[in-house]
Parts: sequence; structure tokens; C-alpha cells
Amino acid sequence: MAAVFVFLTGVLLIGVTDGQWRFAEGVWIPKEENAKNIEQFRTISLLSVEGKIFFAILSRRLTEFLLKNEYIDTAVQKGGIPKVPGCLEHTGVVTQLIREAREGKGDLAVLWLDLTNAYGSIPHKLVETALERHHVPGKIRDLRDKSGLPGKFKAWIYQHGVLPRILWPLLVYEFPITTVEGFERRISRYLRRWLGLPRSLSSIAVYGQNNRLKLPISSLNEEFMVTRVREVLQYRESSDPKVSQAGIVVRTGRKWRAREAVEQAESRLRHSVLVGPVASGRAGLGSVPTTRYDKALGKDRRRLVQEEVRAGVEELRASQMVGMRQQGAWTRWEQAVDRKISWSELWQAEPHRIKFLIASVYDVLPSPSNLFCWGKVDTPSCPLCLRRGTLEHILSCCPKALGEGRYTWRHDQVLKAIAEAIFTSITQNKPLRPARQAIAFIRAGEKPKPQPRGAVGLLGTAPDWQMKADLGKQLRFPEHIVETTLRPDIVLFSDVTRQVVLLELTVPWEERMEEANERKRAKYTELVEECRRRGWRARCVPIEVGCRGFAARSLCKVYSLLGITGAHQRKAIKTTTEAAEKASRWLWIKRGDPWVHAT
Repeated sequence: MAAVFVFLTGVLLIGVTDGQWRFAEGVWIPKEENAKNIEQFRTISLLSVEGKIFFAILSRRLTEFLLKNEYIDTAVQKGGIPKVPGCLEHTGVVTQLIREAREGKGDLAVLWLDLTNAYGSIPHKLVETALERHHVPGKIRDLRDKSGLPGKFKAWIYQHGVLPRILWPLLVYEFPITTVEGFERRISRYLRRWLGLPRSLSSIAVYGQNNRLKLPISSLNEEFMVTRVREVLQYRESSDPKVSQAGIVVRTGRKWRAREAVEQAESRLRHSVLVGPVASGRAGLGSVPTTRYDKALGKDRRRLVQEEVRAGVEELRASQMVGMRQQGAWTRWEQAVDRKISWSELWQAEPHRIKFLIASVYDVLPSPSNLFCWGKVDTPSCPLCLRRGTLEHILSCCPKALGEGRYTWRHDQVLKAIAEAIFTSITQNKPLRPARQAIAFIRAGEKPKPQPRGAVGLLGTAPDWQMKADLGKQLRFPEHIVETTLRPDIVLFSDVTRQVVLLELTVPWEERMEEANERKRAKYTELVEECRRRGWRARCVPIEVGCRGFAARSLCKVYSLLGITGAHQRKAIKTTTEAAEKASRWLWIKRGDPWVHAT
């Protein structure tokens, strides 16, 4: 009990509650039959015991404070007052009044009020006003203010609660774009604070949807533009001629005009019709269905114009990012695959992990080089080798970190994730071949039943695939294939079909993925040729995973080559990139500490 007392006293002195007190496991119990809405349920919550003790003491002291100072009239307010049977007294008084009115044949007005669930029904400012009106000490009010939701939950509330409600008054009232930009600057400041990001981070990193790292947060400025453009289109295409011919002008200030944005978007769409469909990636023409602007009508036509306005905003962001040498370095990642963070991933991840991921992508972590530029330290030296301590140097270029085995440890963490994904696929492709099935007869007018697809990919071409991974520098290349001292990271071979695949992993800085691929491919060229001279169908496939958790296209190609596709491929890529990201975060945390072993 002494330890609990010290802990609770510390919470009161510091003025910040423990983070575990903000979480609860609860059960929703219906208050009436066929309950569907949240107001029709009552919550039974399992909370932290220490938190319940603390707030029970606080509640008791607050009740005594309010009663002794006569801030509460117990003749009116009886509920929640200790030693006062509020329900019984209220019921008895009301019953007596009704009885007297009935017996005396008089009139009586009775108003029945029932307290509803306050979830989402009252503004949170009302709680602060009530506490202030009842003279609750400022220290207790500050304690409530500092015990709010985690920052990522506040960001979610902005995206799904605040933003939609802001757009309506911005639509019906006349606001210039400069005012909206001022709103967005303030919103961006709060979003950075909630996500633990530095103030120097560009807002393009938060809102950009063509970035290598996409966050599920929308820009107020962009949504305002799209909303105003939609308003122009709806007025112009209204079925009521009195509206469409009224010449309604949508005013948005002099800096940006909605009508000019519509004309520019429509001009670009007409030009795209003249150019025709453009191939994207390796897919052929027509693989991705598109809607032609000249054939679209109504809602589809408005959607195309709005998408073109969004594309124009993204082009402006990209042009600004290209001019940023440090935060815009991701624009030079030629081989990296885009990564999108969903709200589900944002909720489940630790706050420090999301903070590291975003800050590392845009190089705004407090590295010695950045701290020196910000005027926080006197020297930009690396704590290990005394060279310039940029983020690139710490995560991939420090010679002392390389000699101590830090990068090797990270490499093995990523290799382990890749090996597990391939081993799982080999195991799933090893079941006995199914018995030969007869061709099923199909009657006229019937459709054939869908048949399960067989294994697609290299692992489905042989039943005896074996895998060896160079974890802990224990790999020996299969001597019955070729005798060599080289140790590829993963060797896959099938004796029946005489196939061998060499996979060589690199975890480089994202800008050097292509260079790493060429270097590793050249390293194993002679070994592949020797295997082919021995009668083996051999191939070497270098794969890269960026040290900040971005997969290269080579990793996706390898998984597809082996037959790991669909949801299995997405899961394997996610596991692999998270392994690289977590390992690099650990290297960042231990950047100045002696390297004994990783835990």
C-alpha cells in the first residue's frame, strides 16, 4: 500500500495520469429489447485498479468540497450524494404530489427527464465549464486536460469527425482560400504534435497521396478546393433551368478561383482524350478500365473533374518536394515500392514506431548532422566514428557499425522474415499430387463449377524443393551442384528438375537500391555460369529491402516468381519491411551505445 500511495501522490504532483489508465476492456449490455444504437446500451468497463483508487479518492474529496461550500443544493440534486437515498426521496415526493392533485382534482405539470448516454451528445467544453462553475481547483482541471486521448486517436477524430463538419460551413459561406490555408496551418501544427513529429516537417509529408509513404490524413485545403469545384459543377449541370442559367458565382478569393480550376481540369481531360490511354507499368493497354471524359455523363463526369483537380494539387506538391534536398530525397527512390499506412496499422503500432518511420523517411530525426544544423550541438560528428553523423551514415554507412556487426544483425532479421515466407510456401506446395479427376459433364445452360487453381510459380514445378539460408554464417553451398566458397543468402534447389535459384539480400539506403542490385548480380555471375555448365538451370536474383522499411520491386518480383501471390505476397512483404524498419529503429536507439548483442 505504501508503494501505491507514493505512486498516486506522484501522479497528483506531476499532474499527468498514467497511460494505462486511459484504456479499458468493456462489455455493452442492452438497456432495452432489440437495442441497436449506442444510446440503448450500458457499458460495463474493466479499468486499471490504481486509476480507480485514484479517481475514487479524488471524487470523494470533490464531493466533500462541493457540499461543505454549498455549491450543490441537495433539495434539488440528490443523485450521487452520499448518505442520501435520492431515488427513493424523489419518487416519494413526486408520488405524493400526484396523489394530492388527483384527490383535490387539481392541475399538476410533471416533466419527466431521463439522462441519456453523453457519448457524442455534449461538447467537451461543457465539462470544463461545469468544473469551473463549481469552483473545482485549477490543478484538478489541468489534470483532466492532460489525460486526453493518445495523439493518433485525436488525428483519427480530425479525419472522420472534425474535417467533414468543417467542410459544410466552408461550402455554404464565402471563405477565401487564404483563410482556409490559415486553418490548415493550424491543423498541421496540431497533427504534428499528436503524431510526435518535429515542427520542421513539411505539411506535404502529412497530406501527400503520391508520396512514397502515404498517411491516411486529408488536407483541408485540398478538400475545400474539391468541394468548391463540385459546387460549380452542380450549379452548372442542375436539372432546374432557373439554377443552371442563373449564373451563380462561387467566390473563393483572388488567389484561387473555382471556375478557373474547373476550366483547367476540363481542358486537361479533353487533352487526355486526344492522347488516349497510356500504358502504366508492364500491363498492356486496356488492362486497367478507365472512363473517357467525352463519354462520361452526370456524376461520373463530375468525378473525373474532381479527380483532375486533386491530381493538379498533387503535381504542385511534387514540384515543391523535388526542390527540397533533404525532405524531398524520396523523389529519387527509383526502385522502392510505395507504402501506405492505414488507420488500423496506425492504431496498432506503437507511437514511437510511427514517429521513427515518418521522421526517417523525410530525414528529420535528431541525428548529429540535423542537430548541428538546428544549432543544438557544436559538432555534427557520429558518436562511433567521428565522421559526419547524417541519418544515412548512422543507418547504412558507418564503418565502425559495420565492423561491430550491427548491419549484419539487421540483415539477418530481414533474411529470417524472407526465409520464413519462402519456407511456408514450399511446405504448402509439398502435399501429394491429387488423383486424376474425370471431366465433369455439364448440361446445356449450366455453368462449370470453379475449380481450385493449382500452384503457380517456380515452387509448383517440382515436389522436392529444398531451401538453405545463410543465417549465422552457417550456409554451405550444395556440393553436388558446385563446389564454391561463395555463400548466397538463400539457395533453393530441386534435384528432380535440376533447378537452382540464388537469392542475395541487401538492406541498403533506399537511394542506392539499383546500385546494390547491379553489384550483387555481378558478384554471382560466374557461379551461375558454372552451375549451368554442370547441367543445372540456374538463376541469381538479387533482392533489396530499404533500411527504412521500403521493399524494392525486386522483392515483389521474387515472390511472384516463386508463386507467392495475392494476400500471401502482401503479408510476406509487410512482414519483411516491418523487420527492416524495426531493426533500423533499434540501431537508431543504440547509435551511441556499445554493441554487445541485440535483444
